[in-house]
Amino acid sequence: MLLDLDQWRRDGLADRCLHWARTHPDNAYFGDQCAINVALADGIQALDARWNQFAYSRRAPVFEAKPGIVHFLSRPKPTQSWYEGPGELFWRYLHVSPWRDFVAEEPRSVQDALTLARLRSRQGRNDEAVKLYERILDALRDQGMRGLGKPS
Repeated sequence: MLLDLDQWRRDGLADRCLHWARTHPDNAYFGDQCAINVALADGIQALDARWNQFAYSRRAPVFEAKPGIVHFLSRPKPTQSWYEGPGELFWRYLHVSPWRDFVAEEPRSVQDALTLARLRSRQGRNDEAVKLYERILDALRDQGMRGLGKPS
C-alpha cells in the first residue's frame, strides 16, 4: 500500500475509514483493509502485480511477475525457525538490511517444536532434532503440554 500522507491528513481519510468500520463491523472481515478498500474506493489505484505477490508455507511460489514485494500469507512465517516454505528471498534481503542480525523465532509450543524437529531430521541435522524431541518430552512430562522452556 502506498499512501499520499498529505492527502490522507488533509482529507480526513482516516476518519472516513474509521466511520465505515464502526458502521459496518459485520462486513470488516479483514479489518483496516476492508475499511480502506470500501471507504476510499473512489481514490484507489491498483499497483502493478509485481508489488503484490504472495507466498504460502510449504508451497513453492508461482509469481505472476518478478516480485517487488512478497507477502508471506500463512503461518508459519519465514521469521519462525520451523518455517518450511520458500523463505530464501526473505533471508537474502534481511541479511543486507539494518535488521541483518535478526534471529528466527524459536518454537514456543509443542506442535511448533515437533514441526521443527521433523524439519531438522529431514535436513540431516539429527543432533538438533534429538535435542528438540528431548525438550518436547520434558515439556509434556513437566508442564502437562502447557509449553516449552527455553532451549538449552
